[in-house]
Amino acid sequence: GGLGGLALDSLVLVDLPETPVVPPAALLAAPDIILLDNMRPAMVGQAVAIRNRLNKSIQLEASGGITLRNVARYARAGVDRISLGALTHSAPSVDVSLELDYDPK
Repeated sequence: GGLGGLALDSLVLVDLPETPVVPPAALLAAPDIILLDNMRPAMVGQAVAIRNRLNKSIQLEASGGITLRNVARYARAGVDRISLGALTHSAPSVDVSLELDYDPK
């Protein structure tokens, strides 16, 4: 499989908004990427510290609740990737029209 152009053997999703740690089992599974979903920046920073102690080769991606206003805090937390849904679901819309006048003669 693949994600973002990467060939991945495994991906672990950690969706524990009230738990400030990455479960050890997630690191022991040695996935290519661990997705930290719905964690506050401080929790993400703790997850980065744990990952750095145990297995720096695992990439960490933060996702969920990240906006243009708080993305810098997640970046400072030290994750390798950040998913920012605001780029798509909060983008202003534009009314576009395309009219063609086609004469095959």
